[in-house]
Amino acid sequence: MVALSLAYLASATVLAPGLWVDPLGPLVKVLPSIVLTLVALAILDER
Repeated sequence: MVALSLAYLASATVLAPGLWVDPLGPLVKVLPSIVLTLVALAILDER
């Protein structure tokens, strides 16, 4: 999921960089999901 999200951000940045300044933030919303995925991966062994 992290790799796919980073690929999505990279391709969207190249093709439509104006989406970063969009008030609803379609690209900005991906960053918290990456962080949550990394947190889930970190605690996966504990569960």
